[in-house]
Amino acid sequence: MDTSDDNIQQLAHIHELVIATLDCFSNVVQFEHAREMLNFYKFLPKLLEFFKVVEMNTEKKKLKNQKQSVASLGGVSDPTKKLFPEVKSILIEIITCLVYQNKDNQDLVRNTQSLELILNNCNLDANEPFIKERAILCIKYLLENNPDNQNFISQLEAKGTDIDEENHKILTKAGFEVDIVDGKVKLKKAQKIEELEQKIRK
Repeated sequence: MDTSDDNIQQLAHIHELVIATLDCFSNVVQFEHAREMLNFYKFLPKLLEFFKVVEMNTEKKKLKNQKQSVASLGGVSDPTKKLFPEVKSILIEIITCLVYQNKDNQDLVRNTQSLELILNNCNLDANEPFIKERAILCIKYLLENNPDNQNFISQLEAKGTDIDEENHKILTKAGFEVDIVDGKVKLKKAQKIEELEQKIRK
């Protein structure tokens, strides 16, 4: 792999452009008319495809390995990976806005096998310092009032990579209780959430 200074600088420039572009989207997507426009142009499917490309080609770094990280974007422990810090965090922030109270987009995330992608990014990553919190919020809105998405999570194997002890905590933070029955995950709204919703309805 060519790790010349020119390539590293070019990669850094691309990273800067990607961050700037995504940051613009993350600001405008907060407004309803902007979300309607993006939905009209079928922006979410393209964004999810880009997310998958980033996921496959960037390196995750556990906090305990942070001291071993290098300053340049070209320095990674896996030569097939790149460092694109904060890109996935902003992507998840945009996705969260697009799925909020939008069942079509919630279903789209599930049908494009992207629900697992969001769930698997609920872990601490030194390259993405805020990704865990943003992913938890995204999961919350993906499951909110969407039985199909809730059922999809429930169908995951209890011993698979998607539902482990850490992700149990993540789903709990998103307002859901996780039980394992006959090797399958059973998902239901947390008791505190149900009590709060009952109070609101009264």
